[in-house]
Amino acid sequence: MTRRLFTNGSASLRRTVIAFLKRHLRSWYVGLVLLLGLVLVVTHLGELESFARLARNAEPRWLFVPLQGSLLAFMLMLLAAYLVCTEMTKRRFFR
Repeated sequence: MTRRLFTNGSASLRRTVIAFLKRHLRSWYVGLVLLLGLVLVVTHLGELESFARLARNAEPRWLFVPLQGSLLAFMLMLLAAYLVCTEMTKRRFFR
């Protein structure tokens, strides 16, 4: 006695195949992500030694220039946001 697996024809077959692929490809995706994570960790650990050597030879006074630039950019963004917000409250956009 044979059983019919797909009573609705190709639409039901398509749904079954898609569900099967989603179920089984999910484990491949997880494995691929884990493999990529492992590769990134190994390369990162290999670069730690060269980073430590570079940090030992660095001169800290040169770090103040980019730090001041980033602080200036942050302060200018805060000032711009403050000016925009005060102008919007004056014109009553929020009411």
